[in-house]
Amino acid sequence: SGQQTSILGIGFGAYVDAFTVMTELIAIHHIKV
Repeated sequence: SGQQTSILGIGFGAYVDAFTVMTELIAIHHIKV
């Protein structure tokens, strides 16, 4: 979150945040079956 300095440049932090949120939503969905 907020990491705009990386190998891939700006937007990498946003990508990681989106991936993390999606993973958490999937995990919650599978846990609360």
